[in-house]
Amino acid sequence: ISDGTVRCWGANTFGQLGDGSTTNRLTPVQVLVVTGANQITTGDVHACARSGGDVRCWGANSSGQLGDNSTIDRSTPVLSTTGMSSVSAGGSHTCAIDFASQVSCWGANNIGQLGTGDFMSRFFPTQVPGLATVTQISAGNSHTCALLQDETMSCWGANSYGQLGTGTTTSTTSPVPVPGLTTVGSIDTQGATCAVSLFGEALCWGANSYGQLGDGTTTSRTSPTLLSE
Repeated sequence: ISDGTVRCWGANTFGQLGDGSTTNRLTPVQVLVVTGANQITTGDVHACARSGGDVRCWGANSSGQLGDNSTIDRSTPVLSTTGMSSVSAGGSHTCAIDFASQVSCWGANNIGQLGTGDFMSRFFPTQVPGLATVTQISAGNSHTCALLQDETMSCWGANSYGQLGTGTTTSTTSPVPVPGLTTVGSIDTQGATCAVSLFGEALCWGANSYGQLGDGTTTSRTSPTLLSE
């Protein structure tokens, strides 16, 4: 909203609407506490908002995805971290870029989606090692990708459908470069991964059972594939 407040609606079992209740809402309700919001992002059943450098999250927290050093669900936003320029909520994890262009992640890590080199969940923001200057972060269902200043991208976490773009289906707990991508302008992830080049080309890879890669097939892809025209 132009006044910097946030409004949500829909299912609210875990408090993911942030209105201090667990009542489902058919119309938009204002999220409590959050003012001056510059960005909002939603995961499976949690959400986060960034106001300046402050990140606040709310909703489900069984894996620590709210970053408040607990596993207690919150129906009112809690302060997750400060000094962040961007935030992205994944399935049950969250990642953010700080003002030094470094990435921290927290929450579920059962498939390595936090990029910390292990499978241990984190209940508070933990820096991802091995990444150069990061300009965009995108947390998917169970994997994460980062766009780097040199216009390449790296991904980590689940890879059962090839969503890391490495040409294999081997998952990884640490960032690995996506081969062949050297002029990436923006990225997005969910169960699949997509990137738009600086020349306007759109490429996607990963799960494709419903044709979500846009290549005219329902075949999953382990490497970046151009969308059909």
